[in-house]
Amino acid sequence: MSRAARFLSAAGLTVVLGSFAYLFYLVMTGGKLAVPGPVLAGRPLIWLTLQALTVASVVATVLTAPAWRRVRGSVPREERGRLGLLVVGGLVFIPWSLYWGLLLP
Repeated sequence: MSRAARFLSAAGLTVVLGSFAYLFYLVMTGGKLAVPGPVLAGRPLIWLTLQALTVASVVATVLTAPAWRRVRGSVPREERGRLGLLVVGGLVFIPWSLYWGLLLP
């Protein structure tokens, strides 16, 4: 498995779990008590980190797709299936992250 694929699997999962944890925190505290951590450019550093990981995950998806096409005939079927599922997950991740505002400036 390529570095981009490994990064995509780790970063994508981190962004999904981290964004839900952050949003759950905001809902539970009412979002008015205090800003969770330091703020940079009017946004909490936690949210900016999640946005940076989202952009990196999209780049990793773009880099993993050609790798999946390249190895289609040279690796076992299970490996092709894993890479294919990872690419599909990365493609589904893009509209999800747009919906939650992670890919918006």
